[in-house]
Amino acid sequence: MADHEFTMPVTEDDIRKLKIGDHVVLQDTLFGIRDATQIHMFDKGRETRLDLDGHAVIHTAPNVKKVPVSNSCPAGYQSICIGTTTSARMERFTRPLMERNGVRMIIGKGGMTSKDYREHFVPNGAVYLTTVGYGTGALLGRGIKQV
Repeated sequence: MADHEFTMPVTEDDIRKLKIGDHVVLQDTLFGIRDATQIHMFDKGRETRLDLDGHAVIHTAPNVKKVPVSNSCPAGYQSICIGTTTSARMERFTRPLMERNGVRMIIGKGGMTSKDYREHFVPNGAVYLTTVGYGTGALLGRGIKQV
């Protein structure tokens, strides 16, 4: 088991260095993505303005509150906490996230099927990372700089 620290975005070579059981720390921008967002992107043809190429997405169910627009909250939302959500229900979006948007890492809980991993992650130079699902929402939320 090795330790890795990556500053986003990452390359395919970075990903191919990882082995099962490695500990990974990610720095800089990570994108939270939920099932509703992916339904809009892939079922309804809505394009994202975000450049996801080489980045990590977190399968998430964010909890935010509406606040006045400010320098610290330019979108008018403040993060309360962020929790990972079950990845299995988002498996159908895995391949398009990688092929159309260049996503290199998916972070979630509960894992994905080995078939999905072999067919989608490996050929696209991508990886699935898991995080503790329960009780970490407030801790993860402290790392959010902007919504």
